[in-house]
Amino acid sequence: MNTTSPQNPAWVNLSGAVLFLLRHPGLLMFSLGLVSLTALLSWLGFTFIIAQLDTFFTDLLKPPQPSDGWWAIIIEGGWRLVMWFYLLVSRLIGFYLCFLLAYTLSSPLYSLLSEAVERATLVTGTNAIRFSPRTLLLDIKEGVKLALMGIGIAVASLVIGLVPLFGPVLVLIIYIFYTALLFIDFPAANRHWALRRKIRWLQDRPRVAIRLGTLPALIGMIPVVNIFIMALLFPLLVVQATLNFVSIEE
Repeated sequence: MNTTSPQNPAWVNLSGAVLFLLRHPGLLMFSLGLVSLTALLSWLGFTFIIAQLDTFFTDLLKPPQPSDGWWAIIIEGGWRLVMWFYLLVSRLIGFYLCFLLAYTLSSPLYSLLSEAVERATLVTGTNAIRFSPRTLLLDIKEGVKLALMGIGIAVASLVIGLVPLFGPVLVLIIYIFYTALLFIDFPAANRHWALRRKIRWLQDRPRVAIRLGTLPALIGMIPVVNIFIMALLFPLLVVQATLNFVSIEE
């Protein structure tokens, strides 16, 4: 990890995070195990959540009754537009809800990964990890808080996303910053930061939020394979977020 100066640290991209893991085989093997766990939890959650959303919006998904005339064309065009917005927003929300499920259940393990990454960057190079029932409960507690926050965002996004043009754009921006918060949570939790402080940290660094959150948010919009892509990248994104967080804080 290279930095230009303490005030202006160089950004660690995904390729830099890959090189870091390759230099630490133990962390690499641990990350691969987390990939399998995250993929399984995310796929199960996504399948269930999308089925529930489609059932809840059954009336919305029904096409209009066939008829003739310009008015029928307008109605059908409006229905297709609403369907497009629904599919975009519901899949994005479904992705994040199942993502939150996997995030909450596996957050203690990702906290271990983040702490190990941070310790590996120290001069001593030690990979010793402080783990106890108390830290486990704290990690789960923080994960639940962020998950509840995500559910609130998901509900609001269902409404915002139906606003033509600006709605989906605003939803994407919200999820970019929220995703960045999810990844920053791991290294910040090692310092016992409260949720408010984590949010303020990102508010003061919008460029960091955009850099960390844009790729995962865009992946969430990809149908079907988004779960598996995100599961594959999640440990790598945690490593990247940790390296950049440590670099900025130092």
